[in-house]
Amino acid sequence: MKLIGARWKGVILYYLRDQSQKFGELRKNIPDITEMTLKLTAQTTGKRWFGFSNGKRG
Repeated sequence: MKLIGARWKGVILYYLRDQSQKFGELRKNIPDITEMTLKLTAQTTGKRWFGFSNGKRG
């Protein structure tokens, strides 16, 4: 799973380079990624990349 996450991490960070996005927005922008892979990458990368801080958009 580590290799799969590493592959997608770069793609996800590319979409987050200018602004944070919600989980659903990323799913729409990256249709080939599975929900499980996106969730695991979000957990390992850190929620701050996804625009969340303590459960609030920030």
